[in-house]
Amino acid sequence: MISAPTAHDATAAAFPESDFGHDAARQDPEAPIRKARRQQRWRRFRWLAAALVVAMALGAYLAAGSGAPSPNSASLLARPLHFPLVAPGEKCPATAGRPIGTSFFGGVALGNGPVRVLVGNEGDLLRGRADLGTTAIAGWFALETIWFSTPGYDGPFVVRAGRLGANSRIEVQSGPTGQAPGSGPLVVPAGPTGNNEDGYRTVPQSTWVTSPGCYAWQVDGRNFSEVIVVDALPH
Repeated sequence: MISAPTAHDATAAAFPESDFGHDAARQDPEAPIRKARRQQRWRRFRWLAAALVVAMALGAYLAAGSGAPSPNSASLLARPLHFPLVAPGEKCPATAGRPIGTSFFGGVALGNGPVRVLVGNEGDLLRGRADLGTTAIAGWFALETIWFSTPGYDGPFVVRAGRLGANSRIEVQSGPTGQAPGSGPLVVPAGPTGNNEDGYRTVPQSTWVTSPGCYAWQVDGRNFSEVIVVDALPH
């Protein structure tokens, strides 16, 4: 608790070098003791305030989810990947896109299951072709994506990815700042995502790759597993 300043405190603070301040201190020998106590209380208050800020940030982080698999998503992550086999140089079996428009979002989405992906890049998205966007991170390109579940599905889902016909890195989510690639699968628990409207749950993200190519996402949820393929082209 911080005590309110007295008239003596205010005067001494306003004239710290005056004879009045020194005379008052000599007339009141306990003034230095009270000043030390006030300083100690103020230091304690600042420490508690800093601790409160850290605690609030940690609470918000935990409430949003740390990315650790929940019991439901852990079983989804245990499912095997079933990406199509593509030989080097073979045509990419891209998933055809379909226009979608809601009161919440709109664009061209890839996929036919309860969870689909809206791609924000330019390109021939109706044929599953997207122009890669440049980023501020050297060696990385990105696809702007919004993962969404259709009305009627509020269960968990996970997204994993890989390149078809070649080897190169791909990450399905951004890091904490949103300006660099993250790592690991995208794990979305059941229930609201924080971006919900008209029964749609959305998860804005970016998919990061190191080169153009044929890439596949595998989306797993309750009672479904779907592979979505995008042909990522140089811009």
